[in-house]
Amino acid sequence: MAAPCFLKCSFSVQENYPVKSIAYEEQRSKPCCNGLRKHLYLTGGLMLYYYVMDEFKHIKQERTEEDAEVQLTDLPLLSDAGGKRSVWLARLLLGWQGSLRQRHWRQIGAVATLLLLLLAALVVLSPLRRNSAPSLVQPSPSRNPFLATYRSHPLLIYRGHSGAVGGVSWSPDGTCIASGGEDGTVQVWNATTGERVLTYQQYADALYSVTWSPDGTRIASTGQDNSVQVWDASTGKRLVTYQGHASSVGPAAWSPDGKRIASGSNDGRVEVWDAATGKHILTYLGHLQSVLPATDSPRSVNSIAWSPDGKRIASGSSDRTVQVWNAATGKSVLIYRYHFVTVFGVAWSPDGKRIASGGRDRTVRVWDASTGEDILTYEDHTNIVRAVAWSPDGMFIASGSSDGTMHVWNATTGKRVLTYLSSAFSVAWSPDGKRIASGGEDGSVKVWQVV
Repeated sequence: MAAPCFLKCSFSVQENYPVKSIAYEEQRSKPCCNGLRKHLYLTGGLMLYYYVMDEFKHIKQERTEEDAEVQLTDLPLLSDAGGKRSVWLARLLLGWQGSLRQRHWRQIGAVATLLLLLLAALVVLSPLRRNSAPSLVQPSPSRNPFLATYRSHPLLIYRGHSGAVGGVSWSPDGTCIASGGEDGTVQVWNATTGERVLTYQQYADALYSVTWSPDGTRIASTGQDNSVQVWDASTGKRLVTYQGHASSVGPAAWSPDGKRIASGSNDGRVEVWDAATGKHILTYLGHLQSVLPATDSPRSVNSIAWSPDGKRIASGSSDRTVQVWNAATGKSVLIYRYHFVTVFGVAWSPDGKRIASGGRDRTVRVWDASTGEDILTYEDHTNIVRAVAWSPDGMFIASGSSDGTMHVWNATTGKRVLTYLSSAFSVAWSPDGKRIASGGEDGSVKVWQVV
């Protein structure tokens, strides 16, 4: 019976880790067994080699590049093809392992690190890239025209005022903007270039509101001097001065036909008068008659808006109400009491069926102009709502707040579609509905892109 052949593996270890050489010796006393046994012995030797390598990794903590070299020497000369393939495979595996550790490990680690950093940068920057250049489309009945959420860069910034801007108004043709502020001036300027066209300076103190006449020929402005002044929008010549108020005048609004002006004062009265002659027509005293927790509670009128048909007037007051009354008789039609705090902004929808009002409670409420029934409440602002304005098509509402933002939201669903990063004491849509002008505490007027 032929004696089995076997592989004898001897490991020689130098002073420096790891192994300098591995010698395989084949002892043959009888004819060689079949190729399968040779493969098994060689595989066992390789497994033992990796075991020894793992053990040495725990013993030595530092190594040099030359220590990582592993050499395979004195492999047996085998005549059969199976043995030769086994030896060739062993050489290939051991040589690849040594050369990889010696020459390429650091390069592979560096490349992997760079790839991870690149991947992290793409993950972090991808949402910023999406919002940095929003895509805009023209509005359609079935598609939301606002594709971006936040915008911080206006189309134009007008810095002609030296104090906070309390009133902004577009000319009916959309070419110019009139703005008034605490510096006591009304400035008319080009809405596209920002070039100043006219400065009206007839107030010694702060100016509160500015509004164009429907025909675009006149401008009405109010201030602390208890008067309302009407002047020519082209020349700046004063045409009429109404002095029927006993206190500072805040809001003023033209009737849709341009024949009358309604103005509200800190004394709680709303006066309606002839825009051409300044003749008094009627006085509304509804806010003075409001029942408040204390007799000395303020009743100043902060906002006024005519209905589109010119038959009714809505006025918001510090008495915590919005009151709708007949513009011809002064008779109260409806009192809306659901803000519970001061009301600063009031606006009619273009179809005259709804009213939007905002105030100190940080909300904008949309309600039925005939019944006073709540339709929706917008609650995304975090501070006082100073102004509200409907888009010309009645689909959206813009609301300006002291929280440092101006929002545009769907007037039917209450879903916010645009946020402008700027505080707004006054808000006005352009006649074509494509831009919004806002005046703020910093004395600037900003023109924003909508669609």
